Amino acid sequence: MQVKINDPDTFEIIMATPEGVWHLSRPLYQFNFEPVGVGDLIAGTFLANLLNGKSDVEAFEAMNNEVAGVMKTTFELGSYELQTICRTF
Repeated sequence: MQVKINDPDTFEIIMATPEGVWHLSRPLYQFNFEPVGVGDLIAGTFLANLLNGKSDVEAFEAMNNEVAGVMKTTFELGSYELQTICRTF
Protein backbone atom coordinates (compact mmCIF):
# COMPACT_ATOMS: atom_id res chain seq x y z
CA MET A 1 0.00 0.00 0.00
CA GLN A 2 1.30 3.42 -0.91
CA VAL A 3 0.65 6.28 1.48
CA LYS A 4 0.34 9.83 0.17
CA ILE A 5 2.13 12.17 2.55
CA ASN A 6 0.48 15.52 3.28
CA ASP A 7 -2.77 14.56 1.53
CA PRO A 8 -5.24 17.36 2.41
CA ASP A 9 -8.08 14.81 2.54
CA THR A 10 -6.35 12.56 5.07
CA PHE A 11 -5.74 12.84 8.83
CA GLU A 12 -2.58 11.00 9.83
CA ILE A 13 -1.54 9.89 13.29
CA ILE A 14 1.45 7.95 14.62
CA MET A 15 2.14 6.03 17.80
CA ALA A 16 5.64 5.18 18.99
CA THR A 17 6.43 2.61 21.68
CA PRO A 18 9.63 0.75 22.57
CA GLU A 19 8.34 -2.05 20.30
CA GLY A 20 7.92 0.07 17.18
CA VAL A 21 6.21 2.92 15.37
CA TRP A 22 2.72 2.71 13.87
CA HIS A 23 1.08 5.04 11.36
CA LEU A 24 -2.66 5.21 10.71
CA SER A 25 -4.82 7.47 8.61
CA ARG A 26 -8.50 8.27 8.24
CA PRO A 27 -10.55 10.59 6.04
CA LEU A 28 -10.28 14.27 6.87
CA TYR A 29 -13.63 15.96 6.37
CA GLN A 30 -13.83 19.60 5.32
CA PHE A 31 -16.10 21.16 7.95
CA ASN A 32 -17.40 24.74 7.72
CA PHE A 33 -16.33 25.09 11.38
CA GLU A 34 -13.72 22.80 12.89
CA PRO A 35 -15.27 20.37 15.39
CA VAL A 36 -14.49 20.95 19.04
CA GLY A 37 -12.87 18.25 21.20
CA VAL A 38 -11.33 15.93 18.61
CA GLY A 39 -8.08 15.65 20.57
CA ASP A 40 -10.02 14.78 23.72
CA LEU A 41 -11.97 12.14 21.78
CA ILE A 42 -8.72 10.64 20.48
CA ALA A 43 -7.12 10.52 23.95
CA GLY A 44 -10.27 9.30 25.68
CA THR A 45 -11.03 6.47 23.28
CA PHE A 46 -7.40 5.34 23.23
CA LEU A 47 -7.29 5.25 27.03
CA ALA A 48 -10.67 3.50 27.26
CA ASN A 49 -9.46 0.79 24.90
CA LEU A 50 -6.27 0.31 26.93
CA LEU A 51 -8.24 0.11 30.18
CA ASN A 52 -10.53 -2.47 28.57
CA GLY A 53 -7.54 -4.76 28.05
CA LYS A 54 -6.47 -4.07 24.48
CA SER A 55 -2.79 -3.96 23.59
CA ASP A 56 -1.22 -0.67 22.54
CA VAL A 57 -1.61 -1.49 18.85
CA GLU A 58 -5.17 -2.82 19.25
CA ALA A 59 -6.16 0.28 21.23
CA PHE A 60 -4.55 2.55 18.62
CA GLU A 61 -6.40 0.85 15.76
CA ALA A 62 -9.72 0.80 17.63
CA MET A 63 -9.35 4.48 18.57
CA ASN A 64 -8.71 5.44 14.96
CA ASN A 65 -11.77 3.51 13.75
CA GLU A 66 -14.00 4.94 16.49
CA VAL A 67 -12.87 8.52 15.87
CA ALA A 68 -13.29 8.05 12.10
CA GLY A 69 -16.88 6.97 12.69
CA VAL A 70 -17.67 9.92 14.94
CA MET A 71 -16.11 12.36 12.49
CA LYS A 72 -18.07 10.88 9.58
CA THR A 73 -21.36 11.09 11.50
CA THR A 74 -20.59 14.63 12.67
CA PHE A 75 -19.82 15.70 9.09
CA GLU A 76 -22.92 14.02 7.65
CA LEU A 77 -25.12 15.80 10.20
CA GLY A 78 -23.49 19.16 9.41
CA SER A 79 -22.46 19.72 13.02
CA TYR A 80 -19.30 21.09 14.57
CA GLU A 81 -20.11 19.46 17.92
CA LEU A 82 -18.94 15.86 17.96
CA GLN A 83 -21.85 13.48 17.52
CA THR A 84 -20.70 10.78 19.92
CA ILE A 85 -24.23 9.82 20.96
CA CYS A 86 -25.48 9.50 17.36
CA ARG A 87 -22.55 7.26 16.51
CA THR A 88 -22.70 3.67 17.75
CA PHE A 89 -19.27 2.26 18.49
